[in-house]
Amino acid sequence: MLVQIGKRRSPSNSLVDNLLACHERIRHFIDLGARLAASDGPAPDEIRSIASSVTRYFLESLPLHATDEETSLLPRLQGHDRLLDAALDRMCREHREHDAVIAELLRVTEAMAAQPSCWSGQRQRLSSLCRALEETFEVHLAQEEQIVFPAVDTFLSAGQRDEIAAEMAARRA
Repeated sequence: MLVQIGKRRSPSNSLVDNLLACHERIRHFIDLGARLAASDGPAPDEIRSIASSVTRYFLESLPLHATDEETSLLPRLQGHDRLLDAALDRMCREHREHDAVIAELLRVTEAMAAQPSCWSGQRQRLSSLCRALEETFEVHLAQEEQIVFPAVDTFLSAGQRDEIAAEMAARRA
């Protein structure tokens, strides 16, 4: 079986921990798609389930994370440091650059979820897309983890961090 239920992280009160958990999920769903592509003849129900999970994550959850960063973090962090400002600009630009590959990934996973028999004809494309996402996201996520997220505790007050956490929770309600 390709999907294993792991130990759930306990909810954190740290905004940065919650953002890092989002990054873990990005990595997880890219890896899940890659493992589906590399699998040795998965059952149709497994193809449908995994493809649906990957689709749901990239269609619903990833856009929420990008909104968290662009709508809640960016305006509060801009203007504190020129290197941070450059990282924030790059973060937003890269969000847009990911769109085309994610759109193609969604076409492939939606097709697999709807018709698992297309897996064998689409698995190489899925593998290629997951590799591309893994490469681009590793650079993107590392930059956020090294520059943007540390700035949260450096430049934002506890009240501002609480506001951002509340905005993030409201987006998911």
